[in-house]
Formats: sequence, structure tokens, C-alpha cells
Amino acid sequence: LRAPPGTVGSMLSGGMDSGSVVAVGKEILSERGDGPLHTYSAAQYRDTDCAESRAVYAALTMPSISPTLVHPDPIECDIETLIAGCEEPFDGEFTILKRIYLAARAQGRCVVLDGAGGDVVLSEGSYIVRLIRQRRIRRAIAEIVAERRFWGTTLAPALFHYARVALVPEFVKTKLRGLRFRYAVNGFLKQSLISRDFANSVRIEERFRQLRQTFPVGWTPDYAVERCNAIRPNMTAGRERYARIAAATATEARDPFMDKRVVDFCTRLPGRVRLKNGWPKIILRELMADRLPDEVRWCRGKPHIGWMFNASVTKQAVNRDELSIAGLQDSVNGYIDPAALASAWREFRENGDAERIYSAYILSVWLRENANRSLVQG
Repeated sequence: LRAPPGTVGSMLSGGMDSGSVVAVGKEILSERGDGPLHTYSAAQYRDTDCAESRAVYAALTMPSISPTLVHPDPIECDIETLIAGCEEPFDGEFTILKRIYLAARAQGRCVVLDGAGGDVVLSEGSYIVRLIRQRRIRRAIAEIVAERRFWGTTLAPALFHYARVALVPEFVKTKLRGLRFRYAVNGFLKQSLISRDFANSVRIEERFRQLRQTFPVGWTPDYAVERCNAIRPNMTAGRERYARIAAATATEARDPFMDKRVVDFCTRLPGRVRLKNGWPKIILRELMADRLPDEVRWCRGKPHIGWMFNASVTKQAVNRDELSIAGLQDSVNGYIDPAALASAWREFRENGDAERIYSAYILSVWLRENANRSLVQG
């Protein structure tokens, strides 16, 4: 919250993390006479079946906030505004973030808080695996059953997964990871729009191997080390991405969960205050009693409406003749497999599935913007 009064805002989704940031932040501002806290949320219109949107509307009932709500349809910004200026093509996938930062900047906010790091520092990690290894089988099974209810998953695969992780010797898992890695790379290439020739020319398997090194593997008896190991990939794929997208709108992204003091505290928390009766982040849910609406605190699962924004801007671009299959084929020639692109276009036109077409369009915009960009050799 350190910034001139009135220049700090916060994202407010229907989840625990940003909701907790807002709940505490608005109290601090109120105590020093700087409130209300300006919040920025993305949701469908009120008459919706989207669980996250319903949770967002519940969060907006909190006192001492000044909320701004953006919707995926219609998008006030054209697709070029939302995608252009990306440092990496991957950043263009997060239309919802760009839209929120633009809304905040238009109202004079130069800092926007978020709660993205909550999933990292407060996730349950290997708690259930540790219960099995400690032979606390009854407690482990109870948590697996309860966790299944939270996520809406099937029980048998979950039991098998935790038993395998806890009981299979590490040297066997090391062998299996190598086999699974090669299988996964082939699966990624099969599902991808990217041309096989281009993938081979940039040594894609080697790149995946480098990516694997970002994620520490193997068992560690130290719970704090496990939590710290989880932070590194999040900083690369998460915080850096938020920072890049925010910077493109002249905004600074800040995550209170990534404060060193918070990280240090959370690394020392035992598993039983992270996961209880199937509820992840239980310590946060209990701390937010009387601070967050119960519709937010006890919302099951982890829905996300980001894909709705992507689908919306894609459909609008097609309706305005800004996006066509012919234009895409020309702009991504040599990078994307023509047959895969044609298949993705049919899926979009027949079923409304815009995910792959949107990704192709992001790449086309990024290639056009960087056509004359100088390259660093070596």
C-alpha cells in the first residue's frame, strides 16, 4: 500500500487470495483515513451460472471498497489494444489481466495489488503424502475423500496417485519421469498448432528439458525447502508475467503474498493448517472470518473466467473482419502447421471453441510487431 493516497488499487476475484488482500488492505487504509480501496474485478453479468462470477458479486458487497467491474462481453477495448505490446506471445493469453490493468490506469491507479502468490505459499503441497509415509492412513484417506469433494474429482484415481507418490521408491520414480517426459513432449507437439519442422529447428525437446530444470523434483523431508522450491517457477511464469503485462499499461503489479516476511512465515506452517477436511488454505479461510463473505470463503473448486475474455475478443475480431483464416495463414506461415490451423478454425466456427485460434492470433500480432526487432547474437 506504500504509494501516494488514491493511487493504489487491488484486483478482487471471487477467490480467497485477492479477497484476503482486499479485506486487510481496506482496513489499513480506513485506519489511516485513506480509504476506500479501489478494486477491479472481472465477471459475467449478474444473471449467470458461472460460480466465479457469483463469488465476485458476493465479494463486491464488502464495505469500504470502491469497485469497478469489467465484463467479457462487450469488450470496450479492441483486440489489438489487448494483445499488442506483449514482450512474449505467452503474455497475450491473459486478456483479463490486461483489461483490468487498463481499467485501473484509466482511473489513475499506478499500483494494482493481486493475490496470485497465495496458491504458492499456502498450497497443501505434500501434506497427504507425508501422512501416508507417517502411517497415518486413516487421516490421509479422510483428507483425500474430502479433497475430492472440494475439487469434484473421482476418488479412485486420487487414492492411486497419492499412494504411488508416497510408496514408490525414488529411484523407480526417477526412471518413470524420463519416460513420462518423452511421452509428454510428443503429446504437446501433437496437440500444438506449431509446425513440426519449426519445432525441430529450434530443438524443442532440449527446450522442454531446460524447462524441467526450473521445477525441482524428488522428495525433500524439509517442508520449508519444498515450499521455497515451489516459488521459483512461480516467479518466472507468474510474477514476471504480471509485471510485464502491468508495465505495458504503465502500472506496477504487487503481490503481498510474495513479501519476504509472508513467504518466510508460510514456509514454516505445518500441513494441517494448510489442508483440513478437504479445504485448502484453511488458515486463511479461518483468519478471514467476519472479513470476507461466506460465499467467498467456502466456495468450492477454482473456477476461472479468463477464457471467456479470450473467446469474446476473438469472436468480436472475426465479426469486425479483423481476423480471418486467410490472414492468419499468411502471418504465421512457417511457424504454424496449416492443417492444424484449418482444423482449429473449423472448431471455432462450428463449436465456438476459440482457444487455439486466439493463440494463433496472438502469435501473428507478436510476429508482426517484432518483424524488424534487432536480435542479440549468441
